[in-house]
Amino acid sequence: MKRPLLFALALSAVCPAAQAQNKADSPVSSGYYSCRDANGRLLTSDRPIMECMNREQKVHNADGTLRRVIEAPLTAEQKRQREEEKARKEAEQERAEQERRRDQILLSSYSSVAAIEQARARAQAEPQSGIEKSQARLAQLAKERQGLNTEVEFYKNRTLPGDLDRKLRDNDRARKYEEDLIARRHDEIRQINDRFDADKKRFLELTAAQGGASAKR
Repeated sequence: MKRPLLFALALSAVCPAAQAQNKADSPVSSGYYSCRDANGRLLTSDRPIMECMNREQKVHNADGTLRRVIEAPLTAEQKRQREEEKARKEAEQERAEQERRRDQILLSSYSSVAAIEQARARAQAEPQSGIEKSQARLAQLAKERQGLNTEVEFYKNRTLPGDLDRKLRDNDRARKYEEDLIARRHDEIRQINDRFDADKKRFLELTAAQGGASAKR
């Protein structure tokens, strides 16, 4: 037993942190330490075992039952893995908290499925109105194009006047602009429907769960 004690004293004299560790892992009364060294031999002592400073050690009660485990120092790879696992769990907790807050907002915002559908209709109203305006503008541009095409027939096999050519190009650009607007507004309506479909599905899940909890009570 003298040799481990000399080692601990020498270590604590060199490093204050080791002195604190030595105090924390001081000899156990009515118990003992155990570990297996690099050769697989089972070692025991009434204090931390020098041969296992880089290995897992166990602290036992006097009757042999396990009191606690002192983990082996982590390698750089193990530290990296532990940090990644910690970050993953924290991210999962954050996602769970965000979902909980969304659920609370959903339940406080809507009293029924009918209320969700009313909100959907209100959200769709603006892009739908925009589609109707663009369709009306396209109809107007189509009429203008008919008149321009009549003029083009007059200049068949001849170079078009610059003013007529400009009007044709302006008409093409205007029609393309309105068609793009209609496509974007249809996308907006699809996104609105996706959002409200998800809200309705989640609302039904939450209210069903609440109903089941109330029934159990």
